Order: sequence, then C-alpha cells, then structure tokens
Amino acid sequence: MNTQKTDGLKRKWTDLEAHLSKMTFAEIIPDSRTESIKVDLSKNTLDRLKIASTSREQLSAYIFGDSSIRHGGYMERRNLYSPFPEYATNSRDTHLGIDIWVAEGTPIFCPYDAVVFAAHNNEGKGNYGPTIILKHMINDICFYTLYGHLSNKSVRGIRKGQILCSGQLFSHTGNASENGGWPPHLHFQIILDLLNNDVDFPGVCSQEERKLYELLCPDPNHILQIHN
Repeated sequence: MNTQKTDGLKRKWTDLEAHLSKMTFAEIIPDSRTESIKVDLSKNTLDRLKIASTSREQLSAYIFGDSSIRHGGYMERRNLYSPFPEYATNSRDTHLGIDIWVAEGTPIFCPYDAVVFAAHNNEGKGNYGPTIILKHMINDICFYTLYGHLSNKSVRGIRKGQILCSGQLFSHTGNASENGGWPPHLHFQIILDLLNNDVDFPGVCSQEERKLYELLCPDPNHILQIHN
C-alpha cells in the first residue's frame, strides 16, 4: 500500500476516532461490558501453562474456567492457527479483532445503525465460518464491522442491503461444527477499508504486515467498550 493510501487511512481514523470517543454504542454481547474477564491466548502464555493449541477441549477448559464470558486478543500473537492448512504456508499469527468467548447460541446485537454489506459462510477449519459484515456511516465517514464464527442460521436469516438499527438482534454465536472448529465465540473487528474484499477480510496478519493492519483495523474496544 502506498504512502498516499496509508496517510488517508490515518486521517480517516483520526476523524472517526474523534466521533467514536464521544459515543455510546449498544452492547453487542449481553453483559460483556461489566461481566467479561480478559483471557490471554498468546503463544507464550499457552506454552507456559502447557495448553495444547490444537486441543479444543484444553482451550475451552482454560478459556471458560472461571467465567462464562471472556474476551481479548487484539494484536495478540497466537499459535492457535498453525494446525490449519490455510496458515501452513504463511506466518500470520497476529489477531486483528477482539474475541468474546461465550456459550453457543448467545445473541448478538447491532452496535450502531447499519446496512448489511455481506452475509456468507466462510467454510473451512480455522476459518470464520458464518460471517456478517456491516457497513456504518458516522458524519459521512464509512467503516465496517465484522462478526465471525456465527451460527449457520444467522447468515440464512439476513440479506445484503438489509437495514439494521442500533440494539437490534441480528445473529447468534455458532458451535464448533459450524464456526470453523473453534470453542464458541464472536470475533469482532473494525475495518476502515475492505481492500476490495466482499464476503471476507483477514482476521489475522503476519508481524511484517502489522503496521498496515493496525491502520486498517483499529482497536475494536472503541465500540465494544468493555470495562474490564
């Protein structure tokens, strides 16, 4: 990406952040702002605790051990992806969203007025599974939010171009058989520019790409507003 493009992203985020910092958004996952506890899934932590990143059972026991709602992961370096074929030929290990780990079937609410940009099942182990991308406008600034690891019913019950209101229920978290093979959770990500993607967008990048993707995908907690 050239300097003109990156400078444009920086200006766009400066303008958007000024608005987001003054706003209150509808809570995407019920009680996540006050009840969720941060969980560390970095490679160093899992290695220290001797948790096998390839074991869904061990990951679930660690994630949900003392709380029914956990969150974390923005710009966290993980080794969770290496077992999946999609990541075998690259070094993507840096997580671009925030994961909210909850029970399957947990309702998900629209944080701010939006239009559905995409609803698609990104199939494959380690992938998002059912995914919804919403398009938002704040003071003529366009940006997107991505919701990954949903239930199959979520993408069947919504259509591109559908208008959603702030606080409207629009999807649910999926189980491991439909969400890419993960313990149940929502992957939430802010995206300033989709880079011509239409039904998908990277949720993980390499360390070499980190600076670019930090511009493209700012901290999702500007909207999630989780206190813990």
